Amino acid sequence: EEQLSDLLGRKVTIGAIKLNPLVLSATTSNLTVHETDGEPFAGFESLYVNVQLSSLFRWAGTVRDVRLLAPFGVLKLLPEGKMNIDDLVAKFSQPAPSPKPDDSLPRAIVARLDVIDGKFTVANLATTESIQDVFTPITFTLENLSTLKGRQGEYRFGGVGPLGGTFDVHGNLALNPPRIQGSFSSVGGQFSHYWE
Repeated sequence: EEQLSDLLGRKVTIGAIKLNPLVLSATTSNLTVHETDGEPFAGFESLYVNVQLSSLFRWAGTVRDVRLLAPFGVLKLLPEGKMNIDDLVAKFSQPAPSPKPDDSLPRAIVARLDVIDGKFTVANLATTESIQDVFTPITFTLENLSTLKGRQGEYRFGGVGPLGGTFDVHGNLALNPPRIQGSFSSVGGQFSHYWE
């Protein structure tokens, strides 16, 4: 908690962290990053990560399973015209050092990643009447993502908008070299007030 709080410049609370060395798994529960005023800003109910031991002998680190349950985030336009993420943007907007010519991606594979029952809230507090839109549930699935050259994984991202409309994005994703392709569909998706 203290290290994350120092890194973000915000209070971070964690319910529990459990390690299982027999199956090389870790579970983090009830992590919350707070706003500067103490309100919840982002977090999740549970994060489970399972590493595949046999990958150590294949010269490619393999994460067999990642499951993120009930993540949430809140984006606010504040009355003074600032965003509730301005402090984080300023903190992490320093330019990254230029990569060396011989730098290469570490050999890694993520067999499966699931984001379940996510929630994203957009709030406009700069108007006379506060406006809030909530997107939930949000799901995301990623399979066979790899940094190995020429490999590509499959992804699907979907959810329900504030007025009940649905959206779905799915396709292929590669990291070496970087490439993403896919298709998007939406049914009745719109904001309640933002674009009026």
